[in-house]
Amino acid sequence: LREAEKRRREEAERRSREERAAIAIQSIVRMCAAMRRVELMVVEAQIAEYVAVFCQSAFRGVRGRRVAERMRRRVERRRMEEAASLEIQRMERGRVARTVALRRRKERDALRVRSVTRIQSWERMRQCKRSYKSMLLMRDQEKREEEAATVIQCAYRGLRGR
Repeated sequence: LREAEKRRREEAERRSREERAAIAIQSIVRMCAAMRRVELMVVEAQIAEYVAVFCQSAFRGVRGRRVAERMRRRVERRRMEEAASLEIQRMERGRVARTVALRRRKERDALRVRSVTRIQSWERMRQCKRSYKSMLLMRDQEKREEEAATVIQCAYRGLRGR
């Protein structure tokens, strides 16, 4: 009996050791599996963080390029508006200058016409005065001739009548 009991005890001890060994092995396997899962989770977290950083970077890059493009367009539009403004100002200054030049030309032409008219008027006045004086002189001459003729006729008639 003793031997059977001893065997049973040894068998129970062996089973107990085997169970403990199995438990230890299972624990180690579970620990390794858990460590793998943790490592996978860490790697996944790192990948997720990398992906998140990459996506954020890409988004910021796209947004930055859009902002830069808007600013470039705004600057280009401002430059074009300024160029158009300068062109409009240049054209308006030209129009004003042409208008002023035309007005001055018309004033100068009008002054010439007035001057020519005045000169012509003076010349006609001078000619009229000359012809008037000439007419007065001729009338005086005719009057004197007529008076002289009358005196001669009187004298002739006086002599004939006596």
